[in-house]
Amino acid sequence: MVRKILFIGVGPGDPDLLTIKAMKEIKSSEVIFWADSLIPEKIINLANKNSEKIRTSSLNLNEIMQKMIEKYKEGKKVIRLHDGDPCLFGAIT
Repeated sequence: MVRKILFIGVGPGDPDLLTIKAMKEIKSSEVIFWADSLIPEKIINLANKNSEKIRTSSLNLNEIMQKMIEKYKEGKKVIRLHDGDPCLFGAIT
């Protein structure tokens, strides 16, 4: 299995509007980073109950990146959820 860190846009925050691929990735992730001030918990609740869920509202970007890389190096499937489209609103840039 190829390890990766995925950035997933969750659109306006309604689980019914997630893409099928986004839903599959959320359900199969081992670690989820999410801005709890922006993304509804009902989306996080779609994840596997054994997924590690890391709230990022109290972390700065350097702390988030350091933790993401750490989990990646542990061999975990890591995703970072972003409100809206991460290509347009900055998580990727």
